[in-house]
Amino acid sequence: IGNFTSPIVFSTVVDNVLFLTAHENGQIKLWNLDAGVLIKTYKWKTMATAVLYDPLIQKIYCFIQGGQIKLINTKRFSKDEIYDSEGLNDSIVSAVDIDYGELKAKWAFGSKGDVYAFELV
Repeated sequence: IGNFTSPIVFSTVVDNVLFLTAHENGQIKLWNLDAGVLIKTYKWKTMATAVLYDPLIQKIYCFIQGGQIKLINTKRFSKDEIYDSEGLNDSIVSAVDIDYGELKAKWAFGSKGDVYAFELV
């Protein structure tokens, strides 16, 4: 569905309509699954290592090498807040949103084997 100038690091279906590709050159591309067309390209200095979609707020958490968390608003397709994770000297390789009874949290898993619970305030 597209022409890629940088290798894809990973890809994922965001919701029933959006597909995301993350590239070595720091680009994140959002695609419309139904039409097979590129919606928007986002560019950061370093590549994303993991993403997590929150359907309640319609935002994609992008975990960037070096400990930053950047958000993409899927309602407006704009870059939202940027969070610097102070003291995080790790690259996040996976993230999950757990809602199990009283256990409600977002968890991120680092390349060094550490697990981080996070909440953006």
